[in-house]
Amino acid sequence: MEQPVLAAALALLWAGAVGLGLGAAYDLLRAPRLLHPRWTWLSDLLFGLGLSWGILYTALVPGAGELRVSHLAAMGLGFYLWRRTLGQPVLAAALAVLRRFDKMVRTLTKPLTGFFIFLRQLAKKYFSTGEKWGRILKRVRPAPAVPPRREGGSA
Repeated sequence: MEQPVLAAALALLWAGAVGLGLGAAYDLLRAPRLLHPRWTWLSDLLFGLGLSWGILYTALVPGAGELRVSHLAAMGLGFYLWRRTLGQPVLAAALAVLRRFDKMVRTLTKPLTGFFIFLRQLAKKYFSTGEKWGRILKRVRPAPAVPPRREGGSA
């Protein structure tokens, strides 16, 4: 059974649109990775999940259950076109937004940071560590048991 030409063309366009979306997701996930390198694993994981979804969706919906090489090529072309056209401006805008967000978070949490530093110094100064408490408790001896006093009677 053959696909009509219009359906095949729409499937290719849809695969290209999925590739464009994956390119946008890649750039939006790349911005936090550039600012905070320790988030690389998370953005790679999210992109991998998005890529898996894109391939599965392209195979099931427009491809009617068949994943064709032309669909993968259209996804790759969409991704390439995104990176070469809108990728750089979107990445620059995302970096600018994330830098401002980081600056705002730092500004808002600066008093909390100072307060936590104060609490840490206070705890260090006035509270003993576990090791010190262990030494203190070893040296403390229980008080000798005092026999109860008898009321009345002769001594």
